[in-house]
Amino acid sequence: MKNFRTVCPNKLKHPSGVELVLDRSRVLVEFREPVDLLSVEKALQAAGIECIRSADVAAKKDSLRPEVNHTSTRLWCSLRKQTALRDAKAITSVERAAGASIRWVGPVYRMSNRRGMGALVCPLPDVLLVRLREVAPELRQRRLWQLEKMGLQHDTVKSSLLAPFDYFTIGDFMRYDAYVLQEKLASNFGIEDIRFETMPLLKPTAIMPNDTFFSSQWNMTRIGATMPRTSWEISRGNPSVVICILDDGCDLGHQDLRFAS
Repeated sequence: MKNFRTVCPNKLKHPSGVELVLDRSRVLVEFREPVDLLSVEKALQAAGIECIRSADVAAKKDSLRPEVNHTSTRLWCSLRKQTALRDAKAITSVERAAGASIRWVGPVYRMSNRRGMGALVCPLPDVLLVRLREVAPELRQRRLWQLEKMGLQHDTVKSSLLAPFDYFTIGDFMRYDAYVLQEKLASNFGIEDIRFETMPLLKPTAIMPNDTFFSSQWNMTRIGATMPRTSWEISRGNPSVVICILDDGCDLGHQDLRFAS
């Protein structure tokens, strides 16, 4: 088990280019096997750690109603004291009390251009996304092999969905984690870009409209209506508000205007 909280950089860069600043009051804990939140909560509390709950982060007037992005093996936690989970002895005591083995304790960062809990993410310490320079297939395969020799395991399924990036998990992250490997690979002439896989503390991260043809509305993409936050996160309208659209080119037979006929 490795505690990245004690060795991670103070600042990183988000894939969007935004600066990430280390938040020392929170961590993401990954267990080796699925755990039940209630069963490990007391063990964590005894070590000065509080599981972050959805009820604590959802604003009363927030129509988005975000939830904490816990999974069966990963728990987002707040540290009541800075010494919590700082050494192997403290982690071992938590593991014994919880009856589960901790794989790693990951650092949490805050996106510098946002506020609130929605700005918190964890760059996963055992994953890297690598964009190789465009070369002949034979040379590309050779470079993939070189990365695998460094301990990076190529996930072909996820890579096929993330082109032009290749998805790698780090086999021996106890030796080289994602933060160290990113620096080591940055000077590699065959690599064009290296990014972390960032896990957000809150979900959902965005709300998309239920309009079947939204992807065909080029103007919404052009004005950035979906990035970095969608307009629907700010407001999803009010049925009591009446608007008037003046347009002499309407197709009243269009299915979006069924109500007009």
